Amino acid sequence: MYVVEGSLNFEIGERRFRPGAGESVFVPRKVPHVWISATDQPCRTIHVFQPAGTMEEFYREVGRFDDLPVHEALSFDEFCLLFQEHGM
Repeated sequence: MYVVEGSLNFEIGERRFRPGAGESVFVPRKVPHVWISATDQPCRTIHVFQPAGTMEEFYREVGRFDDLPVHEALSFDEFCLLFQEHGM
C-alpha cells in the first residue's frame, strides 16, 4: 500500500505505526491488519496485490452495496463469510 495523501494509523499483526504521504507499507499474506486515517482528514492510497487472487471479485461484491457501506449492509457473520470466500 502506498500513501499518496494524509497519514494512517496502521496495525499489522502486533506492530503499530503511522505511515505518511510518500511512504509504502508491505502487508504479508494472511497477517491480520487494519488501518484508518490518523487525522480527521481523508487519505488517498494506492493498493497493489501480488498475486491478486480473488481481490477483483471481492471488490465487485463489496461495490454492489451502494445504499449503505458494506459493514452496515451485512451482518457480522455475512461480512466474515464474504472475507472467507475470498481467501481473507
